[in-house]
Amino acid sequence: MPAPRDRGGSAPQNGPSKLSPLTDGIEPRHERHRLSRNAGLCINLAVPPPHLNLIVLRSPDIHRAASFYQTLGLSFTLHAHGSGPEHYASESDGMVFEIYPLGTKSAPTIGIRIGFRVDNVDRILALLVEAGGSVITPATDSEWGRRAVVRDLDGHLVELVTPAA
Repeated sequence: MPAPRDRGGSAPQNGPSKLSPLTDGIEPRHERHRLSRNAGLCINLAVPPPHLNLIVLRSPDIHRAASFYQTLGLSFTLHAHGSGPEHYASESDGMVFEIYPLGTKSAPTIGIRIGFRVDNVDRILALLVEAGGSVITPATDSEWGRRAVVRDLDGHLVELVTPAA
C-alpha cells in the first residue's frame, strides 16, 4: 500500500502530518516561528498578528455620541456612503472609529467593551463624567497602569488606561 500523501503531494517524513486547519501547509522556518499552544488554541507564530482597524458603535443619537467621544480627543467627520445612513467617523493611526445610527434593522452594540490608551486617566475620566458618562470602575493603579471604566451615554463600557511608565 503506498504511503499517504500530504496536500502538497509528498509523502510524510516522520509519520502522519500533525498540522491543524489553522496551520496546514505552513512549515516553520526558524525557531521563533514554531507553533505555540495557548489555552488549547493553536497559534501560528509565523504569521504576523492582524491589527484592528475598525470599530463601529451604534447609537440612537449619533450627534450626542460623537460629542461624548470628542471629549477623549477624537475628531469626527460626518459621512454617508451611497444610500447608507449618515454616520460619524474618526481616523487615527490607521484605526477608524465609527458611530452609526441604531436602526430597527441593526443590532445594538452595547454588549461590547472598547478601550482607549490616554495620557491621563484621571483627567479624561473627569471630563467624560462631566459629559454625562457614569463611572463603573474608579481610576486605580493596576498591572496595566492607571485604569478606569466608564459607561457612555448609550450604555457602552469604555476602558481608559494610562500605561505605567
